[in-house]
Amino acid sequence: MDPARRVAAWMAGVVVGAYRSLVLTVLFFALPAVVAVLGVWSFRTAQNPVLAAWWTVAGAFVLFVVGGRPVCWTFRVLVRRWCGVEIATLYRPVLSPRRMSTGYWWNGYGYNRWRRSSVVQRWLRSRTRDPASWQDIVWLVVAPFTVGVVVVLPLASIGVVASVWESGEQRWWALLPLVVGVVSAPYGWRAVGPAAVAVLGTPRTARLAERVQDLVATQADMTATQAAEIRRIERDLHDGAQARLVALGMTLSAAERALRSDPGRAQQLLAEARASTTAAVAELRELVRGITAPILIERGLVDAIRAMAMDIPLPIQVRSTIKDRLELPAESALYFGVAELLANTVKHAHASSVTITADYAAGAARIAVSDDGVGGAAILERGGLRGLEHRLAPFDGTLRISSPAGGPTTATMVVPCAYS
Repeated sequence: MDPARRVAAWMAGVVVGAYRSLVLTVLFFALPAVVAVLGVWSFRTAQNPVLAAWWTVAGAFVLFVVGGRPVCWTFRVLVRRWCGVEIATLYRPVLSPRRMSTGYWWNGYGYNRWRRSSVVQRWLRSRTRDPASWQDIVWLVVAPFTVGVVVVLPLASIGVVASVWESGEQRWWALLPLVVGVVSAPYGWRAVGPAAVAVLGTPRTARLAERVQDLVATQADMTATQAAEIRRIERDLHDGAQARLVALGMTLSAAERALRSDPGRAQQLLAEARASTTAAVAELRELVRGITAPILIERGLVDAIRAMAMDIPLPIQVRSTIKDRLELPAESALYFGVAELLANTVKHAHASSVTITADYAAGAARIAVSDDGVGGAAILERGGLRGLEHRLAPFDGTLRISSPAGGPTTATMVVPCAYS
């Protein structure tokens, strides 16, 4: 880049930095400025200093409680846009007031006789008892006097230069704050990013609590899934193989009775018994395949996926960089996940080709199933993809779907695991 372009880029950075510093300065000092004005007014009008201090503190508390969330929401938006950092919020959900059989209104915090008073109490409690709201208040109180000083530095330097220039005295030393302002303008506002993440970001205790909730939900889903799977196996055994084995025993008993009196009939019954045995073995194999695929145990995940692809009525290309066998539970989850995704592709995608990509990196196996179908796939609450999410959840695995209207569709499964 030539010198002229470098200077132009630097000046553009100065202008943008000064603008962002101005916006942040307004956000930092708007509420403290209102509190300062309220304090000055209270001490001038009230004859009792204690009463004036009480009015100032009470007004500041109400101001920060009311304006804390909107101002901090603006900070989060600006940090996301300017710094590329997403700051999650963990405000507790606010329940709508619900009328109980006793006639009182329940808002999640207490009972009230009137709906309006229930709404007011819900709003106040959500602002004063939510730990995330107190995070906002801490940020609004502490940040102006810490990171706010760094942010306001370019504007303060410009203010010093302007005052010196107007005075007409000793203009030469105004170059120093001018240099400080120009140099700090492109960088001063950037201090807001890490500071906001540290204060407004999700605290470790909240992250742990959220993780515990996820684990509890996963455990409940896994328990329900296991119970449903056990019921399915019992039903399949009872209605399938068990019924055939009972019929086989009855057929053999009839053949035994007919062996001496009617050998031809006995031979026919034995042929029926053999056919019934073959069907029972096939049903048992199908049942075992639903629990764990034999080819998966014998040849591993990649070969099992290739074998599965041969049974699909679509041209499927399988690419893999997985060099060794993975842990069997992870392999099983991924195998049945691919089976679910391919079944959805055949049923709904109207695709002409499918590509399966499998790789292993950073302690996790990743399998992506892509097709050139019509798109529009989504994880519905009671759909098969939601069940696939539940299958991956015990392994801390994830499922991501990219399926715009018109296609293509890419479903990516990631499961942390190790080579066996």
